[in-house]
Amino acid sequence: MKKGLFIFVLSLLISSSAWAESLVAKVNRNPVPSGEMVILTLEYDGGSSDNPDTRALEKDFMVYSTSSSSVFKNVNGQSSRSRQWSIGLSPKAEGEVTIPAFKLGNAESQPIVLKVVDNLAAGEVSASGPRFSIAAKIDNPRPFVQQQINYTLTIRTSEVLQGGEPQFLGTGNNDWIIRSLGKPVVTKEIVNGTQIEVIELEYALFPQKSGKLTIPEVLFEGSYVDNTQPRRDPLRMATGDFLNVGFNMDFLAARSPVRLTAKAIDVTVSRIPPENGGNWWLPVRSAELFDYWSNYIPEFKTGEAVSRQITLTVVGAIDSQLPKIDFKDVAGIKQYPEKPILSTRIINDKVVSTMDITNVYIPERSGELELPEIAVNWFNVSTGKMERTAIPALKIKVAKGLMPEPKTYTEEERKEIEVEIAKISDDVNLIYIYLMIGLAFVFGVLFSYLMFRPKKTIEKETKEEAPDISKAFRSKDLKAMRDSVIAWAKQNYASAEISNLDDVANVADDKVFSEQLKLLSKALYAPDKSQFDAVKFKQVFDRASKKQKKSRKKDKLLPDLY
Repeated sequence: MKKGLFIFVLSLLISSSAWAESLVAKVNRNPVPSGEMVILTLEYDGGSSDNPDTRALEKDFMVYSTSSSSVFKNVNGQSSRSRQWSIGLSPKAEGEVTIPAFKLGNAESQPIVLKVVDNLAAGEVSASGPRFSIAAKIDNPRPFVQQQINYTLTIRTSEVLQGGEPQFLGTGNNDWIIRSLGKPVVTKEIVNGTQIEVIELEYALFPQKSGKLTIPEVLFEGSYVDNTQPRRDPLRMATGDFLNVGFNMDFLAARSPVRLTAKAIDVTVSRIPPENGGNWWLPVRSAELFDYWSNYIPEFKTGEAVSRQITLTVVGAIDSQLPKIDFKDVAGIKQYPEKPILSTRIINDKVVSTMDITNVYIPERSGELELPEIAVNWFNVSTGKMERTAIPALKIKVAKGLMPEPKTYTEEERKEIEVEIAKISDDVNLIYIYLMIGLAFVFGVLFSYLMFRPKKTIEKETKEEAPDISKAFRSKDLKAMRDSVIAWAKQNYASAEISNLDDVANVADDKVFSEQLKLLSKALYAPDKSQFDAVKFKQVFDRASKKQKKSRKKDKLLPDLY
């Protein structure tokens, strides 16, 4: 009996010893180069079914992957279970970083102090040391505001590297406009017997304000083939990498992540120099202006439109930096600039922006006219001096077209017209007063009649509103005025072909009225229409209308007399 009890107790002790708990943490390398991954392995012997809590790692590491496995053993009738976790980590900073202790059941691991070292210089990348490096440089640490800075990002690798497009971090403060200058350029070089791939990416940066600015950090996240890890499941493979550097026939091999950061760069941005003189600020390498006509050496005729395309091309600026082109007024010709078309392209690693704008010219009178110079001021960043590019002034000869030319008046005739307009204005004002008194009297009589007539005599009355040309003048709508005057002329001069205000002036044969029609035609396309005196125009129009009615009565009486 005692012997059996002893064997039973002994078996319990052996079994308890077999299930003794332990938790061991270890890494595959220490130190580890910045940006590369280290594999943390946790080995656990014990009865707990829980998984380790890895949330504490997220403070100092990027956690990429976690895999686990279990092993059951039976030795001489005694069972044991071992579990293992492999965790891929990438340190967020250089220096000493502590991997914290983990706890499972009653077992606890020891913390690990991991040394994260800076990537070696570009020429020292090799298979024996850090396999990746990243560096950035600029061509000008003291640019002017809005001047292009060339930014070169260089990644060196001794492995087959793939990854997404690098990202500029913290660019939400509107200090910079950043444009890529094309696809990566890949070259190869041999360093200490090891083949190194050099990947260069070019960017154009435009500082948007002066003073001390910082070009933000650039983050590259990628991966490389890691032959030390198990092969990948082909059903889980991802495609569409940005770099696509190299091609490894062992495409089922596992890939380990790489996280590289190029440091921020400080620059001092200068203000716009006083030599700019308050002009539109355009700091570029070159600027060109040229024009193209709808017909080379076009033939100008009164009333006929001629199109001219103006093109501004600059190197070293984006489309939003291009200036507005102004077309100066020219006496005797109307101009109608269309909305500019802007574009930005990358040509031979240079930012080239273009503005195309079409201007339509319609001559109003024949003879020799001069189209003024079209010019753009710009700052040459190569020489540090202000420059000016221009299309020279152009003299044109305008022939008489189908459209009749507006009448011109001498200074004496203009004074006579002004005196007549003033007299008309005084006469109309007096008539207006008498008219208001008469209307008030008629309104009083009508109101009395409506108030005191018997209710049974009140009937519904309908009124037909006759077309009222005065409505257009009251609204001060210049286009409505033009259309109303043309309609009036067509009705009263049925035998004449009338399509515009110049036709109306010709048939009306009234100097004052013709001058007002010319002012209305000019105001229709003027940017500031408030300068047009609609009241004075109405007065002159009423006078011309009365004059035309008298003329019609005379014409009507003549056939009866004879």
